[in-house]
Amino acid sequence: MYARVEKPSLKNKKTVAKKEAKIDYRVYKVGEVLEPLEKYPHDIKDAKKYNIYSNLTVPPLVDKAKKLAPMKELREMMRLTGRRLKFPELNLSILAFVDDHLVVER
Repeated sequence: MYARVEKPSLKNKKTVAKKEAKIDYRVYKVGEVLEPLEKYPHDIKDAKKYNIYSNLTVPPLVDKAKKLAPMKELREMMRLTGRRLKFPELNLSILAFVDDHLVVER
C-alpha cells in the first residue's frame, strides 16, 4: 500500500513564499549574545497561564517570612528576579510555577 502524495496548490505556494520572504531568520550559536530588538513592549504583564521557572545556577532569593505571600506576589518575585525563592522558616524553596501549581523543594 502506498500513501497518496498531495500536490500543494500554486496559490498556497505563493502565500507561503510571501510569508517566508518577510521573516528575517538568523542563526545564532549557543551562548552567543543576541542583538537588541528594534523596539520593545512598554509593559510585560504577568499572565497566570505562563509557566515560570527559576535559574538554579544563581543563589536563591531568601525570604524570612513565616508564611507564604499570595501566589500572585510570589510569581512576580520570581519573574522579576529569575531566582528560586527560599523560605528557611518554612523549610522550602519554590523552584517554579507550573499550571497554577508550585514546584517546591524541601
